[in-house]
Amino acid sequence: MTKAIGIKVKKAEGEHDLGASKFFGTPTLPSGMAEAFKDTEIFFCQIRCRDIAEAGLIAENDERIPHSGYLYVFLDTAEYPYRARVLHCAEEPAIAMDDFNAEVAGAEHLTDDWLMEFSPAEETAEGIRLLGLPTDWPYAEEPPRVFMQFDPLASEMGFRDSIDGYCLLLFGRDDYDVRNISYTEERS
Repeated sequence: MTKAIGIKVKKAEGEHDLGASKFFGTPTLPSGMAEAFKDTEIFFCQIRCRDIAEAGLIAENDERIPHSGYLYVFLDTAEYPYRARVLHCAEEPAIAMDDFNAEVAGAEHLTDDWLMEFSPAEETAEGIRLLGLPTDWPYAEEPPRVFMQFDPLASEMGFRDSIDGYCLLLFGRDDYDVRNISYTEERS
């Protein structure tokens, strides 16, 4: 089993599965979730967990990422550093929220769907990935456990692309609970 899961992205063109794993664009949410957002939150990504499980990229007993349902990541941009909110929903999405980011200051350009393709990765691999440890951790203390490492320069998505380094979504020190994810930026 892989220690990390690499993510390659490509911009969606034309008709595509709105429920696919993706960054930005149109989130597809379960009914009842549509009103649960602040006007300063951007839709960062959705992960259809079965895409990872069916590809054999996570062991059946590995609980770092759910094996079914969807993970949604939203970032509250009201203050810096951003506040991450990760939601796991077991039910299938019922609502597509067009132009979710169009009304959020500074995120108006993040309206295209960028589809994810998953593959095995080394736990300190560069680029965009799930799990593992931060790439090039420069500090003496033990590195934090990564939920997601996002390299703004690894794609043309336009999110935080002035950063030469990584946006990191980190698990808490003592658990792998997706409800306790924090956001930070690590510059090279």
